[in-house]
Amino acid sequence: MLSDPAGDVVATAQVPNPPDVIAATIDVANQTLSLIVTFVPGTLAPQTGFRVHLDTDENAATGTPTFTGEGNNTIGADYAVTGFNPHDPSRAALQRNITGGAPSFLGTLDVVIEANVRRLSIPLAQLGGDDGRLQFKLDCYQVIASSGTTQTIAQGDLIPNFGLPAGLVR
Repeated sequence: MLSDPAGDVVATAQVPNPPDVIAATIDVANQTLSLIVTFVPGTLAPQTGFRVHLDTDENAATGTPTFTGEGNNTIGADYAVTGFNPHDPSRAALQRNITGGAPSFLGTLDVVIEANVRRLSIPLAQLGGDDGRLQFKLDCYQVIASSGTTQTIAQGDLIPNFGLPAGLVR
């Protein structure tokens, strides 16, 4: 589990009430990875999206470098859960990240929406049969404009905050 202080995200004129993550939890049971992202009450809007970066081999040299510039805290995301364009808060895309290559789309995930929470599940088989031991980081954003295939977003909160170690699933 990762926790993050409430109120540490910066409001802007475009997003006066930005998404503010206070917890991200990944549990693995019955060959399924379950993710729960919790927001400060009142900051989770229908326009909120998030990206989960999964370093399944725990090797920063493979996958896509994520949260770079953090020294030893950069991870190599082998997989990512991302939002769709156009934005749909009830669905997420699972993608495989290849070192130096374009990500490949692996499928659609259903996102359960609750008052201050988003939940989703991923069978470990979709993560290459991974054992569920991994590192993870998450960022969220607010969609501020969308037309056709173009989407404008404003960055929201990071968990963990920049420079802090990734969450570990053991």
